[in-house]
Amino acid sequence: MLLTLLVLLVIWAKHLILFPLLTTICRVEDRRSYLLEISLMLIDMSMHENGIRWDSWGRFIEKSAAYQPWLWSAGNHEIEYMPHVGEVTPFKSYLHRYATPYMASKSSSPLWYSVRRASTHIIVLSSYSPFVKYAPQWHWLKDELRQVDREKTPWLIVLMHAPIYNSNMAHYMEGEAMRSVFESWFVHYKVDLVFAGHVHAYERSYRISNINYNITSGDRYPIPDKSAPVYITVGDGGNQEGLAGRFTNPQPDYSAFREASYGHSTLEIKNRTHAFYRWNRNDDGNQVATDTVIFYNQYWASNLQRRRLKKNHRTASRIATF
Repeated sequence: MLLTLLVLLVIWAKHLILFPLLTTICRVEDRRSYLLEISLMLIDMSMHENGIRWDSWGRFIEKSAAYQPWLWSAGNHEIEYMPHVGEVTPFKSYLHRYATPYMASKSSSPLWYSVRRASTHIIVLSSYSPFVKYAPQWHWLKDELRQVDREKTPWLIVLMHAPIYNSNMAHYMEGEAMRSVFESWFVHYKVDLVFAGHVHAYERSYRISNINYNITSGDRYPIPDKSAPVYITVGDGGNQEGLAGRFTNPQPDYSAFREASYGHSTLEIKNRTHAFYRWNRNDDGNQVATDTVIFYNQYWASNLQRRRLKKNHRTASRIATF
């Protein structure tokens, strides 16, 4: 089984970027056709518990990876902690086989890092490395978010393995710890989108946050928040276990769309203000998207509005002067 988070990046102009996103690449019969189109990928692999599977996966993606850049993000199966056979080094196979450009972003570990492509700043986090306060990943993300220049890279996207908003019964609430640590930063820095895999289904949220949650007081449920990112789970590319078809009922208010079908997504960044996102079922066999959204950039949406208000205010002041 190959559980992956796939991001394809094609730079056509200063801002135009295309990201096809999948987890698990898709079922076996579809994989090669997708790989032939890949320009840049972020992969979250899993179920490679022995060297033979790692080797077969490497041969499978070689035609693409030999000529096109890939970005990697480790999943739970890459930990490979097996003390009963003497394997006690987490991520050993993964770290030896798949390099990441972590030093360029001053990260202390190849498990979390960032890249900048055209108008997009992509941050990759590790769901299975310490992220509590003062941990290395916590320190790095704190500094990284401060350094993001939204004038140069208007779009800010975060990728991780375990979703922090998930209404599927599979892996339910597994991302809650990371949500409680990082969500306030995502809102403060106006992250546009957060992509995850892990759950073998598809789900997209509204812009919501739960940063005021408290056991005894405050908001106990996610509420609409214009500064919050949209959370998207694309874990439906294909796997040995099958789809995760059991969702919680009723559908939560924060969940905009959810479905347990094999599929893939694309995110097309048009310019600094607009991006077009769509999710397709693989079984449909056509180009008609099942879920489509036009995203407006978080940073530029608020700043353009402020600039308009300032401009109108200056114009009104000049008129009042005469």
